[in-house]
Amino acid sequence: MRNGNDARNDHAWCDLEWFIRSGRSGWKRRHERVDEVCWSAKEIRTILKEAGFDRVRARDAAPYFKNPLITPGCRTLYLAQKALPMR
Repeated sequence: MRNGNDARNDHAWCDLEWFIRSGRSGWKRRHERVDEVCWSAKEIRTILKEAGFDRVRARDAAPYFKNPLITPGCRTLYLAQKALPMR
């Protein structure tokens, strides 16, 4: 794993190299990049409302992670719902 960040733009990334056993004779190498961007709760709610979501709920994500580094207030989960169109 190799990590980096651009603090000025609230952007972080992690480059991962995976080695997966491939049959009896070898390994396959895979690369994955995970990007993370920070948005404020106001930005998220505004974008969801503009996209037509009329019900937005937020919940602390810490109870859903088994990682001790994900502490209360560290991450938030959002549930957004659009009203069903009238028939």
